[in-house]
Amino acid sequence: MIPGSSALIVFARAPRPGSTKTRLIPTVGAARAAAIYEALLAHALSCAEALPGIARYLFVDHETSMEYFSTRLNAERWRFATQVTGDLGARMAAALNLVLAAHPQAVLVGSDIVDLTSADLQLGLTRLRDGDEVVLGPSADGGYWLIGLSAARPDLFTALPWGSDTVYQETVQRMEAGKLRWSRLPLRHDIDTPQDLARFANQLGG
Repeated sequence: MIPGSSALIVFARAPRPGSTKTRLIPTVGAARAAAIYEALLAHALSCAEALPGIARYLFVDHETSMEYFSTRLNAERWRFATQVTGDLGARMAAALNLVLAAHPQAVLVGSDIVDLTSADLQLGLTRLRDGDEVVLGPSADGGYWLIGLSAARPDLFTALPWGSDTVYQETVQRMEAGKLRWSRLPLRHDIDTPQDLARFANQLGG
C-alpha cells in the first residue's frame, strides 16, 4: 500500500455460467452471458491497473469468487476483500468505510461498464484531491457506475431503491440537501439487458 495514496475499489464476481448476467441468459445463453461479463470485467481491471500511484482493492461478492481472482491478479498490485452481506448500498458503504480508514480518497466502480476508461477513474480521483467531497458517475439506466468520497457518508447509501432508475437522482438530492461539494462524471453504460447488449455488440465481439 502506498502511504497517503488515493484508492480505487472494484466490485466484482467470478464469471460463472448460470449466475452471471442472468437477464442476458434467455437471449444468449448462460455460457455467453458469463463470457460477456468476463470481457467487461477484464476491461475494468485493465483500466484500474493503468492508473499509477494508487492503491487498488477488489471486493468480491463471495469467498468462492476469491480463487478465480487470486490466480489472475497480481497480489502486489491488488488487495482482496469480500463484500459484506446486505443490499448494494450496505455493501458499498462498508467497502468505502474500510478503505477510507486508510486512504484520504476512494472511488468505487462496478465491473460491467462497457465504455469505461482509465481517464474516467483518474478524473474521479483528481476531483476528490482537488476538494470535492463526492464524485458521482451517472449510468444510462438511472443508477450510477462510480461513486467517490473523501470521507465516509453512510447517509448516501441507506433506504434507496437499488436497481431502480431513480438511484442517481435521489443520491443527488441527498448531496444537495446536505450541501456537499460534489461533481458529476460522464454518463456511462453498463450491460444488463439484451437491449444494452445490442447497442454495444461491436465492443463485445458481436
